Amino acid sequence: MSRRCGLPWALVAVAVAAGWLGGCGEQVDYKMGEPQTGSSGASSGGGGHEAGSCGDGELAPGEGCDDGAAQDGDGCSATCQVEAGWTCSGEPSQCERLCGNGSIDAGEDCDGQELGGKDCTGVPGGFAGGKLGCKACAFDTTNCTLASCGDGKLDAGEACDDGNKSDEDECLMSCKKASCGDAHLGEGHEQCDDGNLEPGDGCSAQCAKEALQTVHFISTVQNGWSSFPIFYAGNVHAPQAPIVAAAAVEARGEIYAFALPSLPAYPDGSYHIMDVGTIKWTAHASIPSAFGALPIDTVEAAWEGPEPDKTQISLLAGDWVYSFWVDNKTGTITPAEQSPSQHGWGDGPNDPKTGQTTAAWAATDNNQGWAPSSTCNNESHAVKAWGAALSQGGTLHLYDLTSCFMFYQKLPASSFAPFTANAAPPLGKIGAAAYVGGGLVVVTQP
Repeated sequence: MSRRCGLPWALVAVAVAAGWLGGCGEQVDYKMGEPQTGSSGASSGGGGHEAGSCGDGELAPGEGCDDGAAQDGDGCSATCQVEAGWTCSGEPSQCERLCGNGSIDAGEDCDGQELGGKDCTGVPGGFAGGKLGCKACAFDTTNCTLASCGDGKLDAGEACDDGNKSDEDECLMSCKKASCGDAHLGEGHEQCDDGNLEPGDGCSAQCAKEALQTVHFISTVQNGWSSFPIFYAGNVHAPQAPIVAAAAVEARGEIYAFALPSLPAYPDGSYHIMDVGTIKWTAHASIPSAFGALPIDTVEAAWEGPEPDKTQISLLAGDWVYSFWVDNKTGTITPAEQSPSQHGWGDGPNDPKTGQTTAAWAATDNNQGWAPSSTCNNESHAVKAWGAALSQGGTLHLYDLTSCFMFYQKLPASSFAPFTANAAPPLGKIGAAAYVGGGLVVVTQP
């Protein structure tokens, strides 16, 4: 593994950005491999597009949208036209479903809580009262009641009538038979019922609780961890397949999450972008569209390396590291020169072993004091920029990006300050991590 003063080229970015790397010889353009001089000169391989072509994220004559993905089903079609039921704007285009935007558009009876002023008595069916709902932008009369409902007699228009005022048995107060998706919890046969049959929202189409991937964040040990499940219902950009790596592009306020293949849409894996400020998934595409021949099936972890104009994302896959540049202004992704390159981890006593890393991150600050001092050349040094790799079995390997440029300590992750805080995620389920905004973000598997 090539090093500058002992530093892997994949991690020089962090030290340069923090201003703590210097005086070691030639100017470094920290691509994976040998030192280079001058600009990155990113090649056009991987996911490059011809100028003006559909899928390049820029609107061209004849295109109704261009989200950079060139695929159907996300609002902007594979031919860069706005798909039915969607609206798209911007470059790259951001698309959202018309149904679900809270406004009643052409062809819709309602949208979410917006019913257009209607109630049960104002829709066809002869209802005397009850609560009108909205499902898939059409009126839902499940909880509307007929005048005769509740008298214990089965009348015309009633599916049942048990004469009681319970919505937890097989016959609802609306005189309709209980079923999964009616927003009433069926006693003894439903674990949940959120009023729809959409998977990916915490309650399955069979009204069973779903085990979903979860994002956890910590900024200070005192405040502890916050977490939220990754709901993908109604959001085509949210990942469904397991996330195996993540890296932050802090200049853009984004986290890139890399997910395993999912058929039939993404046989080679996918990447997903989350806006840190809004905690929303805003874009996604296939791995080959931007990250070329990255072998997602063998990716173990990723980390970030910021520069003023661009950020390097490095992905660990076995003995190799694949590196890419993300333009901090435009978000354009290009492969780094001399990538992939061998990393050489495993040589030192504190190094993680090849094939056993589950997550990694790199930090340009140590404001929380999470990383302890390191020792090299028989001298102790305060650590400012640092990195970490979490390996199977719950061992954390700390990397000094300030002075020693090596893995300088390994310790049980359970004793590392963030993981001692309240509501810490289970270490054995962590599959990805990123450092952003002075805090740590991790993703756990169900």
